[in-house]
Amino acid sequence: MNGFNHLLLILAAFAALAFVLLVFLLARRTRGEGLEPPDPQPAPAPRPARPRAPPIADPIETERPPYTAWRLISRAVANPDSAGGPLYRLRLEPEDGLPEWRAGAVAHVYCGPAQDVLDPGGRPAQLAAGDYMIGSLPAEGAIHLVVRKVPTSAPAEGRRSRWLCEEVDTGQRIALLVRDDPAFVPPPDTVPLILIGNATGLAGLHAHIKARPAGTRNWLIFGDRNSADDEVLAAEIAEWVSTGHLERCDLVFPGETGEQRLVTDQIKDAKAPILDWVLAGGAIYVCGSKRMDDDVHATLGDLLGTGVLEAMTEAGLYRRSVY
Repeated sequence: MNGFNHLLLILAAFAALAFVLLVFLLARRTRGEGLEPPDPQPAPAPRPARPRAPPIADPIETERPPYTAWRLISRAVANPDSAGGPLYRLRLEPEDGLPEWRAGAVAHVYCGPAQDVLDPGGRPAQLAAGDYMIGSLPAEGAIHLVVRKVPTSAPAEGRRSRWLCEEVDTGQRIALLVRDDPAFVPPPDTVPLILIGNATGLAGLHAHIKARPAGTRNWLIFGDRNSADDEVLAAEIAEWVSTGHLERCDLVFPGETGEQRLVTDQIKDAKAPILDWVLAGGAIYVCGSKRMDDDVHATLGDLLGTGVLEAMTEAGLYRRSVY
């Protein structure tokens, strides 16, 4: 082999060696070894800590109304044979100053030991408070309530009513607050007023009648199955009728006559004068049970037309307070 061939072999050997060395170095770099360290990877940005939700407050503590202290002055059975349970009349007077309220106002009564809500550390019981229509005005110096003793078949309402009608003693402290009901405020004195209701709705109707000044036009349509034993009701209504404060009074008590007659029957019979009062710009206020209100609303809709009722509602001339 000549010298030229030897030179080619040596060059080929060096080229092969260089190729092997290059492959080796590239392999090490791929694995992150040798030469220079791999480019540092940026550390992931720390995730912001999720704000911890505040502890859930006791709903009773959060929503505790600003009760004030009152005393039960008197309680009497007004109508022991009333349908669904006897009706009781309660009189309560404040320990401190008498608040102001309008006809249609509501007493939110805590039906349990007053210290539960009057003392800062007290623990109110669930379902222990109820709303009751106030049947008096501030000028009388007291709150008058009409409460039905509800049977045990209605657990929550029954527990509250039994406490008010039987368990609380005369002179005992009671926690309550007085609030106006914007949906049941009195109409202007110049507006003729038809008041329709039943049972404990009597309290709300009474307050509105008392609030009307002499010379106003007022008409009461009231019903319950039994009423003869409610002497206070009879005396008040008789006085209002005799003085003309009630221009008209229609009472419906089917339990005394055996006739199956309802408040809605009286409304149907009085269709013509009701239309006259409405056409004269009169208002209609309804206060009582939800069932009665549904029936009265449907009857008035048939009598006056749903469009008229809607227009009266928008004008504040048709108001309802039901339970």
